[in-house]
Amino acid sequence: MDEPELRVISAKQYLTISGEGAPDAPAVAAALTRVNKALKISAGLLNALWWSEGTGDEPSDKPDDWRWTIMTEALTIKPAQLEEAVAAAKAEKADPLLDKVTLETYEEGQVVQVLYTGDLADKQPAIEKMMAFALRQGFSPTGKYHEIYLDAPGSVAPDISRTILRQPLAPSQS
Repeated sequence: MDEPELRVISAKQYLTISGEGAPDAPAVAAALTRVNKALKISAGLLNALWWSEGTGDEPSDKPDDWRWTIMTEALTIKPAQLEEAVAAAKAEKADPLLDKVTLETYEEGQVVQVLYTGDLADKQPAIEKMMAFALRQGFSPTGKYHEIYLDAPGSVAPDISRTILRQPLAPSQS
């Protein structure tokens, strides 16, 4: 695991699919890839935002409580282009997930992040280290926890998979 760092992340536009509970990540990724293909753009890295309603910004350890947005960058796409791409993807093959694809801008601002290598089921110590670092720097977590998957899901063994773990921050109230 690398050492945590503070960064400022500007606004970016994404193709997104959001839901509740444990996602069928391969199916969601496939739907986003189909829309990217219809847009004639590279799907780029898969990202996910995670949170739980009623438990603050951090995701619960209970999948039934999870809220999520799985997304890929789509920096220059306009809403009309997205509509055409979704229609083209549906014409190729029906998929109810295509009806959930949206275009959203997400601005994180000040964040703490760390490059984590390993099985995501074992990431909690890395998150704790990241948050302890942020607190020492005078920040508290805010917003939605973010994972950026540097290796396509299933493309490498879980123990060598690389993921950027990121948490938006706000100045601590002292």
